[in-house]
Amino acid sequence: MTRPAFQQQDLLERDEEFQENNIRILQRFYLLFESIYKYVKDLLRYLNDLDEGVFIQQTLEVRSPYPRN
Repeated sequence: MTRPAFQQQDLLERDEEFQENNIRILQRFYLLFESIYKYVKDLLRYLNDLDEGVFIQQTLEVRSPYPRN
């Protein structure tokens, strides 16, 4: 279902206005979520490397704060 041209124009104007008024907070949220994503990705790579024995002196058991019974 298509919207009439005047409604589409109104939505585009509202979108532009929202971006102009909130660009700084939008950028900050983007950077926050990007940082969280990178952290999780790096953490998973590190844990995978530990599990595969990439680090000679380190293993998951050595790095774990919880001893296995």
